[in-house]
Amino acid sequence: MSGRIVVGVDGSDGARVALEWAVEEARLRGAGVAAVHTWQMPPLGTGAGPFDPPTTLDADLIERVEAGAKQLLERELEAVDTSGLDVEKLVEARNPADALLDA
Repeated sequence: MSGRIVVGVDGSDGARVALEWAVEEARLRGAGVAAVHTWQMPPLGTGAGPFDPPTTLDADLIERVEAGAKQLLERELEAVDTSGLDVEKLVEARNPADALLDA
């Protein structure tokens, strides 16, 4: 195997096309695929006034969002033929561009 093809996966039609291309390109080059999906929690405001403490996130909510992100990546990978390929699944809570560049 020689290198890997990095592709962002977000559940959109365009990302599905990119994933299909990445899989075929990996086959042609004898490479692996790094499928990257990121998630971020929306910014939370503070209370009513400038001195109120910030709102905190419920740990259960964070776990559910992360689980949903992993399910999305699995679902998208199941929709394409990755047989015979080394596929690395990267699900991270961070900025998508940073995750893709690091991968």
